[in-house]
Amino acid sequence: MFARVNLFRADLTQLDRLDLQKQCQQLTRPPAVTPVSGTEKDALEAAINLAAGMQPHLGFLKEPIRVAAHPPSTTIILPTSVPVGLTAASSRALTLATGINLDTFAVIGPILQGGIYGSTTPELGLFGSFGAGWWTNVGIGIGPVITVIFGPPSDLAGVAFGIGCDARFMAGSIGGLLLFTPPPFRFLGFAVGLAVGPTAIPTFDVTVQVTNTVTKPLLR
Repeated sequence: MFARVNLFRADLTQLDRLDLQKQCQQLTRPPAVTPVSGTEKDALEAAINLAAGMQPHLGFLKEPIRVAAHPPSTTIILPTSVPVGLTAASSRALTLATGINLDTFAVIGPILQGGIYGSTTPELGLFGSFGAGWWTNVGIGIGPVITVIFGPPSDLAGVAFGIGCDARFMAGSIGGLLLFTPPPFRFLGFAVGLAVGPTAIPTFDVTVQVTNTVTKPLLR
C-alpha cells in the first residue's frame, strides 16, 4: 500500500518567492547526527513485526523505524532565505510519521490520529494528535496516514494547520494535506492517507484542519 522510503528528494527553492520585497533571513545549519540503537527500539520493532505478520496492511508502520535507524538518502533543497515575518526551517532533517487517522464530520468534526514516527536526526517515538476540521461534506473516515515533515520531530509536535482535499471512490477515499505552523505560517510538510467510511457526497471534498500533536521520544 505504501512503498519503502529509500530515496527522498524535495525541491523547496521556490518558497522564497513568497517574499515580494526580497527582504530575507538566513536559514540555520542542520544539527549533528548520532546513531540510533537500544532495546526499546528492538521491542517496538518486534511488536510492529508481529502486528504486520498478523495483519499485512499494517506493514507501513515499519517505515519510521527504518528512517530513524537507517536514514534514507535525503535531499531537501531549501531556499537560501525566507520571507520576513516567517520562521526559517530549523534543520534539513526529515521526519516521517505513520499511523491511523479517524475523522467524523458533519461539515465540522473532530480528528484523532496516533502512531509512530522516525527522524533522520535520528529519533524514534510515538505520537498522538487531536483536533478539529471543516469539510465540504458529511461522513466518517478511518484509515492509514503518512505524514512527512521537513524538519526534526520538534516540528511534528505542537499545533499545525492543514488544508487539503479528498477524492472519493466506492466506500473509501484518498486525500492529502499541506501542513503549516500557526502564524506566520511556516510550511511544515504534507500528509497523505487512505480512509474507508460513508459520506453524503461521494465524489470530492475540501478540508481545513487544525491539530495539536504530542510526541513521546523512545530513542534519541
